[in-house]
Amino acid sequence: YDESVSTVQRDTLIASAVGLAASVLITLVVVGRAMRPIRRSLRRQRDFVSDAAHELRTPVAIVRTAAELGLESGATVEQQAALEQALAESVHLARLVDDLALLAHADSGVLSLERQEMDLAAMVRDAVSGIELLAAEREVTLSTEAPKSVMIVGDWVRLRQLVLILLDNALKHTPDGGTIAVRIRMHGGRVVLEVQDSGSGIEPKDLPQLYDQFYRGARERGLAGGGLGLAIDRWIAQAHGGKIGAANVAPHGAKFTVTLPRS
Repeated sequence: YDESVSTVQRDTLIASAVGLAASVLITLVVVGRAMRPIRRSLRRQRDFVSDAAHELRTPVAIVRTAAELGLESGATVEQQAALEQALAESVHLARLVDDLALLAHADSGVLSLERQEMDLAAMVRDAVSGIELLAAEREVTLSTEAPKSVMIVGDWVRLRQLVLILLDNALKHTPDGGTIAVRIRMHGGRVVLEVQDSGSGIEPKDLPQLYDQFYRGARERGLAGGGLGLAIDRWIAQAHGGKIGAANVAPHGAKFTVTLPRS
């Protein structure tokens, strides 16, 4: 009797294991086949965005050059105003095209980082100095708190782009006479970069979608921009093994925090 029970238990376990393995295999095959059209559709979408961005660069450059040449000629006041508006829109469109191409290449995995040892603190100070004139025009106070040197391994160009996007975003939402604080601190084995403004803050309902492409919450209404900057920042942070987050601060304003691994 005991031998028969043991045999039944062994056979049952074997049959269960075989059935489970077969179920997993069948599930993987079915899911793989079901995902093929989705992957194909996503790949075609990325290719279309990349191709469209590439094709738009030349006509945008032509429009921009024509507007610049028109401003240099003896145009009337009304013509100059129209040309200045066309030039401003062409600059905005050129930036949008570049952002679209960057995100399309990042999503397809063909965009790589040029990693090297770099001083994050020096790069942040350089980025801050680049917008000091824009801040001074509106009497916005810029402050930087950082160690003398913070060495990490990363792509200098992409990380500087990340910082400039955060600074530009903060400047847009900071009222005249406000403040923008940039801080770098250490937390365990990671580097924390913070950009805090004294603006109106972020609507709580907008926080979960803040990094979605083309998403524009209440904070962005009426402001220039294509809604791609924070999506690019999220990709840059994640590509460096880090993350980015946002929160409101008391009594008012918003703070963006980027966490990166140390070298």
